[in-house]
Amino acid sequence: MYKEFYGTAYVFVPKNPNPYGCKECKDAWQLLAAFDGNAHDVRKYIYWLFKRGINKSTNITHFGYINTPGLIRKYKLYARKKKILRRESRLPKSFIQWCTENAPSIFDKYNMETMNDLGAMLSFYKMYAETKRLDTEFDVILEAKRLGLVTQEGNLNIGGK
Repeated sequence: MYKEFYGTAYVFVPKNPNPYGCKECKDAWQLLAAFDGNAHDVRKYIYWLFKRGINKSTNITHFGYINTPGLIRKYKLYARKKKILRRESRLPKSFIQWCTENAPSIFDKYNMETMNDLGAMLSFYKMYAETKRLDTEFDVILEAKRLGLVTQEGNLNIGGK
């Protein structure tokens, strides 16, 4: 990301005979600790940092800059807000994959791309479950509940509820 952003590679220059004892390595461990050891979240943070977190005029000259608590907090607020499901949110790939493998006929009846699509199927199910046999819809709703897309009360889980 650094090379893409600035057009030059970031160079680690360890000044300690033990390369793991240099300041930049300690900064990398500190960054990892800020994300509870989750390297995948650190990767997403670094991506966000270079795409949205800093201005083009900002010059990052040392690795410690990305450990700035204010930047990390700003990203964590962004990531938290991004996780809130809305009607226009895309359904998770894992859910679509489950539907493809376990209930492929659902795609013949419904467009299953967004939370709104899941909500339409949920509304149909609630309205006709007592008068029609809707086994496929029932199975899909159970999986959606398991993934937290539908609440245990049977409502669409949108808006951070």
